[in-house]
Amino acid sequence: MNNIAYIDLMKQVQKEAINVIMCYPMAYIKGLIASFYTYFRPSTNWFINGGVEYSQNLERIKNLDRAFNILLCGQILPLESQPVLEKKITLLKSQDTFKYYIYMLLSTGLWLLIGIPFLVLYGLYSGIKTLLTKPANIRHGFTVLFLVINVAYVCFIGNFFEVVENNRFRFMTDSFIMVILGVFANNVLKKIKNTSLYFKPRG
Repeated sequence: MNNIAYIDLMKQVQKEAINVIMCYPMAYIKGLIASFYTYFRPSTNWFINGGVEYSQNLERIKNLDRAFNILLCGQILPLESQPVLEKKITLLKSQDTFKYYIYMLLSTGLWLLIGIPFLVLYGLYSGIKTLLTKPANIRHGFTVLFLVINVAYVCFIGNFFEVVENNRFRFMTDSFIMVILGVFANNVLKKIKNTSLYFKPRG
């Protein structure tokens, strides 16, 4: 992989990619939609079409995987293998466009679709607010912003330049999202506690 020839090849491929985007912008937009759709799917969905050995391993934990995808990712409908999925999508597109969009929505991770953008925006707000109003907590503010920048970088760079393994490399930043979720939950609990103390009747 570490061959100097790849530098020239990369420049040629980059030039051709820009030409394709300029000549066929709708094809690129369709690719972006597919990328973001894949990004917000549970990561184990990648293994459905990853080969026999992956399918066999996934089959052994299918009940645990399904429960995880429903409860923590919000994937209401399971994703089928690529041939079955393509047949179903083609059928839904030709018969009922509304059902097609509903199926696509429910087969992605709804909690991921809602939660990741919200937590990234919240982390950005929380980190900047901490730096501006609480200089003593500068390490906390910079840490939260570091997590947010990494999640956003992987999301946008990955989805704008890749369309296959998007949910797989999103998995690498899920731990960052969980940390930001912890910050959000901690701040909410603090506000609830302060509010209950404020309204507590005094004897």
